[in-house]
Amino acid sequence: MTRMHPRIRGLFSILILLLTACSTAQIRTSPNDDRAYEYFDLDNGMKVLLVSDPGADKSAASLAVFRGSFDDPKGRGGLAHFLEHMLFLGTEKYPETDGYQSFISTHGGTHNAYTAGDHTNYFFDIQPDFFAGALDQFAQFFIAPLFDAQYVEREKNAVNSEYQLYLKEDGWRGFHVAKQTMNPAHPGAEFTVGSLDTLGGDVRADLLQFYETHYSADQMALVMVARDDLDTLRTWATQMFSAVVRRAVSPPTALPALYEPSALPSQLSWKTIKESRQLTLNFPVPGLDAYYETKPGDYIANLLGHEGEGSLHALLKDRGWIESLGASAGRFDANNALVVVELQLTELGSAHQKEITALVFENIALVRARGLEQWRYQEQARVAELAFQFQEKQSAMRTAYALAPNLRLYPARDVLVAPYLMEGFDAALIGTYADALNPDNVLVEVANQTVDTDRVEPYFEVPYKLERIDSRSLTAAATATALALPPPNPFLPESLAMVEASDDQPKRVVDVPGLEVWLARDPSFGTPRANGFVAISVTDGLRSPSDLVHATLYARLVEDQLNTYAYPATLAGLSYALNANANGFRISISGFDDKQGELLDRVLLAFAQLKISEPRLALYQDELRRELQNFTAERPFQQAYAGVSHLLVSDSWPPKLLSEAVSTVTTASLAQWRAAHLSRVRATALLHGNVDEADGDRFASALREHLRIAAIAIPQPSVARVDAMLTMPIEAVSEDAAMALYIQGRTEDYAERARFGLAGHILGAPYFNELRTERQLGYVVSAAPAVLRRTPGLAFLVQSPVADTGTLVDTTIDFLTRYRATLAAMPAAEFDAHKQGLLTKLLEKDKNLAARSGRYWSDLDLGFTDFDSRERIANEIRAIDQAAFTTFFDVLVARSRSERLVVFSAGRFEVAPDGDRIDDVPTFKLNAHIQE
Repeated sequence: MTRMHPRIRGLFSILILLLTACSTAQIRTSPNDDRAYEYFDLDNGMKVLLVSDPGADKSAASLAVFRGSFDDPKGRGGLAHFLEHMLFLGTEKYPETDGYQSFISTHGGTHNAYTAGDHTNYFFDIQPDFFAGALDQFAQFFIAPLFDAQYVEREKNAVNSEYQLYLKEDGWRGFHVAKQTMNPAHPGAEFTVGSLDTLGGDVRADLLQFYETHYSADQMALVMVARDDLDTLRTWATQMFSAVVRRAVSPPTALPALYEPSALPSQLSWKTIKESRQLTLNFPVPGLDAYYETKPGDYIANLLGHEGEGSLHALLKDRGWIESLGASAGRFDANNALVVVELQLTELGSAHQKEITALVFENIALVRARGLEQWRYQEQARVAELAFQFQEKQSAMRTAYALAPNLRLYPARDVLVAPYLMEGFDAALIGTYADALNPDNVLVEVANQTVDTDRVEPYFEVPYKLERIDSRSLTAAATATALALPPPNPFLPESLAMVEASDDQPKRVVDVPGLEVWLARDPSFGTPRANGFVAISVTDGLRSPSDLVHATLYARLVEDQLNTYAYPATLAGLSYALNANANGFRISISGFDDKQGELLDRVLLAFAQLKISEPRLALYQDELRRELQNFTAERPFQQAYAGVSHLLVSDSWPPKLLSEAVSTVTTASLAQWRAAHLSRVRATALLHGNVDEADGDRFASALREHLRIAAIAIPQPSVARVDAMLTMPIEAVSEDAAMALYIQGRTEDYAERARFGLAGHILGAPYFNELRTERQLGYVVSAAPAVLRRTPGLAFLVQSPVADTGTLVDTTIDFLTRYRATLAAMPAAEFDAHKQGLLTKLLEKDKNLAARSGRYWSDLDLGFTDFDSRERIANEIRAIDQAAFTTFFDVLVARSRSERLVVFSAGRFEVAPDGDRIDDVPTFKLNAHIQE
């Protein structure tokens, strides 16, 4: 190695610092962003972006490798995904298979990874004091992974379990059957998840070859976000990642067209598992990467997907043909993109598919002829500019994993602003993309349970049919319509002034019989936005499936009536939601505060004076019925976990019971229900953000004007006691077995919540390691706290393609029993580290206005009007003694054997867990001992 004279080396260092400073200055940041940034390349070619945030209470890193499933060798579908799994299972420097996961979990962090077509992204967060240690372990993934032969064979089962998990999901089925339409020369046409078949044989040799062929430092980007200064972060990045080898690998190869020239126009029809009716028009267009500053695809999609007056959405909704319509423009790879128009059809709409398709093309023609106007572009650009100008901080990990892959797509100076840029109206360019949306260049996708099929997709066994179609047939049913482009948006904010003072926590500013309004001024996030919540408690609450169904349908009819009015507000950064909840309804409004009062007034007016339409009610009845019935097609472990609440919480009901109640609703019954339940209501509201007392008064006045406020009693939901061995079977489509084993706390006090929270925190990593990594029982394995209302608990979740639920329960209890000895022998320093890790998670700073608003509202909703529930739990965590906690753990073990609830899906297995079987939820709730 050539040695450099010290003086020259010093001058060189100064030059590097100057260059770095220039690079830092060039990164375009939001005016609302107080973080410091620095970009540079390591000597090995790795791209590095450093983000210093002195206020961060967690540190995070993400490393994106610019290789993914598109690089799978022929016949080895899923190899890139399998490699992603293997990097977590030990390195030469840190050989323990669970060492990285345990270190991250103990110190209050999380970790994950994903494999996309053209990149693979690894990321984690952790307590700041342990960032350097975690970073060193993380770096070794890309320096010297072990690829231990025994774990190569075991982890194949985990990948196969993940594949099995997706088999009955329509999203994954649709994604893979669509591959049958693609150009066979494009790697996007290949199977990418991985299975025992595609990963069979000596796959370790292929893993090593893939790693050495593709994992090169100059094909990677690292992002680090931490409270440390840039000098420290630069030192760590250089010290820890310079050893990543730069190999002689070629840049990613240019990919061919996504569809062969002769393949379109075509229609792909495939059968869904869930009852749904989808019509999708997919238009392949040239790559969009080069136009990130102008976004021609997004501009077109925004016009096609508009839902305001005169829109295609409004027209089709009025005819009762659709439930939803959405349009998007998205990147597929560097050379290929898609503009997609997706419609969810009603039963009536499915009989008018040809007319709907023709109207889509009529709308495209309208956009092409009259929509390419500069003022429209400037309006969209203004919305994007406001979003960037008042961008709120995201968590360290979210920031890291979002930026890392984008360092390949955009110049470093634009990596933050790129998603928001619309900096130049180019009618010719937009017209070029609009011209590609024509009947000769479309794949029409029809998905429902009744389509004719003649083939079966090989990996997900999806029945489908692919046929060429005559482009003239797509517009033959066109009729003259009153479609119109949207007028100027009246909801664009005009006043962006900020309040000056800040409140420590919400204060009650209105307190009269039947009405409370709480308010917290909070300009600390530097954005002229506010969040408002209103809980409308109705007479007697919602205490039966019929109540909940009537309330849900009423809310959807109100939203339907408001949709064309409120959609422009959504585009302008101001939105609302109306939902049924335990005691009645919840209205939430969020976004720029300038015109929130106007929107709230209109929402309350519609809520109070809804005109119940029989055709619209029928439409939403069918939609709700299908949603509820389709629940059996959700992942079994999700159904099992939801089943715990359905059984134990008084106002929560199984979808089957709710579905049965839907058919009993009529316009008359809904009107009667409204008269009985909305004649007197109680309202509790919270305003938080860029608001003051005058806003609180206006909020209260609107509520008084439109609602019949009265001091009615509010019945609180209750939680049933688990004081025996209980089991409840559920029906799921999947052949996998799944279980949720729930152990309940005995009180609602903060000390009990702290103990259960610490138990979940400590058990999560070792439970995952034993059942998934070591025993290979399934891809989904989780142990975590589970709070029902105020009642704490602990939930163990497993979904397995290889073991019955009896085995899963027995294995869980055996794990708990044996872990007691591990806990008793745990060094005090390790136990304290677990406590501190949990405290870090619990007390994590609010990153943005929405997070703080949500925390305030959650406390208020549960009656914690001091808004300090997490601080009280934290104090109890600090007070936990290891010996006392070990005694508490003995109680958990005992309850796992005698006082537990297991909600399960047997799948293809016959063995079920032991316990008193519950088949009738209402009867159990009626007779249950209520948790005190």
